[in-house]
Amino acid sequence: MKMIQKRLRSLAEKLNLKKQKKGYEKQVPIPSKHFPVYVGDQELEENLKRYDVPVACTSSIIFQALLRQFDDILAVDEGPITLSCSKQMFESVLKLSLDGLRIEEVKKLTDFHH
Repeated sequence: MKMIQKRLRSLAEKLNLKKQKKGYEKQVPIPSKHFPVYVGDQELEENLKRYDVPVACTSSIIFQALLRQFDDILAVDEGPITLSCSKQMFESVLKLSLDGLRIEEVKKLTDFHH
């Protein structure tokens, strides 16, 4: 798990630099502590939707499981992270990941007060 997190953080940093150099990003800049993920049919670029994913999501087990499905692509791809899955599936995984992060934050706060 930690290896995937480390690789994604490194990849996110590299992508920020590559996107500026290669001009991938013609849209809104990537927010701080986020990395872009393009989701949809890779054959039809106009069908790809960009999601700005918080780097913290890489600690989510469900998000890691999704990325493992595309591990061979992520290991060799030089461009932005592109996943050939449905947008609905990605949004569900992202929502569960973000919900999990919020729950962990609440647990930390409540543990702090005891």
